[in-house]
Amino acid sequence: MNGVLQEARRNNLKLVLLWFGSWKNGLSSYAPYWVKKDYKRYPRIRLQGGKSIELLSTFGEASRDADARAYRALMRHIRETDGQQHTVLAMQVENEVGVLRDSRDRRKT
Repeated sequence: MNGVLQEARRNNLKLVLLWFGSWKNGLSSYAPYWVKKDYKRYPRIRLQGGKSIELLSTFGEASRDADARAYRALMRHIRETDGQQHTVLAMQVENEVGVLRDSRDRRKT
């Protein structure tokens, strides 16, 4: 993150960052291995008809809580490292998980 900020400043650029949390381009491929192997704590999306797919469920409390902690830490870091320069103009928060093959996660909460 700091390297991106330094390069943007060096080139007189401003940044709009994208926060994707548990899903990037509709996939959970960036989740660590220990998350991917723990189906109980990190449940997967369920499609219509009951089939699960290898994407973290939008209803997973552990995923939600981990994403919230990571987002807070990132925003705190931006404030601490860019609070005076304002290189980061905005944060785009991904609002679509992209449940491919269905319109939403059908897991019961």
